[in-house]
Amino acid sequence: MKKALLMLMVLLGVQLSSFSMEKPDVTKLPKYVIITIENTKLLGGIGMTIDWKRSPYKPQLQELLDYLELKDGRRIRAAIDLFNVMDELGFEYKDAYNANSGSLGVGNGNSDIEVSASQAKFRVNIVFKKYNK
Repeated sequence: MKKALLMLMVLLGVQLSSFSMEKPDVTKLPKYVIITIENTKLLGGIGMTIDWKRSPYKPQLQELLDYLELKDGRRIRAAIDLFNVMDELGFEYKDAYNANSGSLGVGNGNSDIEVSASQAKFRVNIVFKKYNK
């Protein structure tokens, strides 16, 4: 019983500490960031992903995504919320394009390129650029 209570307190402490996340260090982020949003949340809102595969910025991009998903306990519910938070961080909107139009991927471990499209979810890639100082 005591172990279960202690474990619950530890998990609750970890959860609460994650809601008070500080802003990511923007100076360590790349000049351009592409965030994919999708309109698939059950109770409204958007899902977000940042592709950092093989990126030297992987830890910083993961920190940015964690910050965007938590935002001190307030979820980003719409694209306009994302635009405003990115502006606060020092990024400006540059472009957006449909992520459903097809994606490139390496097939079967060789150099073949496979193009596929899926209409199961509505996804948009949004490009943000750091402000010039």
